[in-house]
Amino acid sequence: MTHHKKHEEHHVGVIQTIGLLAAAGVVGAYYFYGKDAKKHQKKLKSWVLKFKAEVLEQLEVAKEMSEALYHTIIDTTATKFKEMNKIEHTEIDSLAEELKGHWQNITGHKED
Repeated sequence: MTHHKKHEEHHVGVIQTIGLLAAAGVVGAYYFYGKDAKKHQKKLKSWVLKFKAEVLEQLEVAKEMSEALYHTIIDTTATKFKEMNKIEHTEIDSLAEELKGHWQNITGHKED
């Protein structure tokens, strides 16, 4: 296969990926801003609040806190929510990563 042919195939792949991302954006926008937007937004907010509340409960029970334990609490909560199968796993993973990113804000530093 020539270099030119590989470049063209890569270009087509990039265009297809951009098209899929654009379509996903349209679907997401419709889901959160379309006909049943309020219902979908409420559902999303509800599980996010429950997730955060569960993490906070576990943090309050912990006698000592480290970054590793904080991440474990978030991961355990994420696994529990995934097992409910009511929420997209990617949404749960995204929230878990966001919460993990707050460790520095909570402590003012990052552990190694």
